[in-house]
Amino acid sequence: MKPATNLREIVSGLWFWSSLHEEWKVDFSSCAWKGKEGLVLIDPIKLAPATLAKLEKVGKPIAILLTNENHERQADWFRKKYGIKVHAHRDAVPGIEIKPNEFFTDGAIVPGGLKVIHLPGTCPSESAFYSEANGGMVLAGDIVTNGKSGLAFLPDDYCKDAKLSRKSAKKLLKLKFDTLTVAHGNPIHPKAHDQFAKLFSA
Repeated sequence: MKPATNLREIVSGLWFWSSLHEEWKVDFSSCAWKGKEGLVLIDPIKLAPATLAKLEKVGKPIAILLTNENHERQADWFRKKYGIKVHAHRDAVPGIEIKPNEFFTDGAIVPGGLKVIHLPGTCPSESAFYSEANGGMVLAGDIVTNGKSGLAFLPDDYCKDAKLSRKSAKKLLKLKFDTLTVAHGNPIHPKAHDQFAKLFSA
């Protein structure tokens, strides 16, 4: 997978980038949120050197958050480069391939002032991160994808428990959010909640 070069700001303080996984033919997407103390990297993949320098001008990376046990990606590379900690849900063990520095649980406030929303089903550790900033933002992993056909649930074959995953996803309906990022596909902004809600009325 080639380092990303398409860094862009979605809403104030929220940056996004992605790269195509050539073997799997799917986009791997990452984002960074600029909190009061610096940048929080979520499910990060590598950026090309010039693009990384652009991100560094936005703020200093202070932490890495993983949305699930399968999204280590290049987290260890970023951890070593910036001397920062990797945070993951406690249920990421034993499935995760790297060793997180810190574990969070549902409802915890993690670096960046983000609130953890635990969404088990796709896998035990699946989580999203929520902020009321910018009209509300949900920074998600695999709970949904945004591909050529638009927003969709992760296919059942890729879920540990698809029924539980759909039930968990309903937790997000209770939140107010105008922006949604996912681990596979482009972010949705504005009116992200409206598009997300349509998944339950189909």
